[in-house]
Amino acid sequence: MKKPIILIACGLILGLVLAAVALWVFSLASSRADNPISYRGDTLKITLDENPTTGFVWSFAIEGDSVQALDDEYFSDLNPRGYDGVGGRHVFRFKGISGGIATIQFFLSREWEDNPPFQELTIEVEIGDNGRILSAQMVE
Repeated sequence: MKKPIILIACGLILGLVLAAVALWVFSLASSRADNPISYRGDTLKITLDENPTTGFVWSFAIEGDSVQALDDEYFSDLNPRGYDGVGGRHVFRFKGISGGIATIQFFLSREWEDNPPFQELTIEVEIGDNGRILSAQMVE
């Protein structure tokens, strides 16, 4: 009689653990989408969701001389089953080089199409005289 109760209790505990993990993963994905901007010292990092298998990729243009691009890299989401078409995130890194304000515009588009970008994102960056990033925020 005790075995079924123990099995039910273990099943409930396992269900609660799986639900907690699912909520944690969802909150991580939501926070990345809600605030793609992070910075420390003279380095600015922008993380944008992207799925290059659709042909849509992010590009950018910098207005102002206060920041320069360092590098960018695409990270695929976990894909344990090997499905085609899985998305991921594209991480862009910039470096503050002199005091002032810079604007970085991001464009999500298919490079071969002659259409306006599918999505645009503008980030205004304030840089101190020592190259330190003072603030970075999305503007409309």
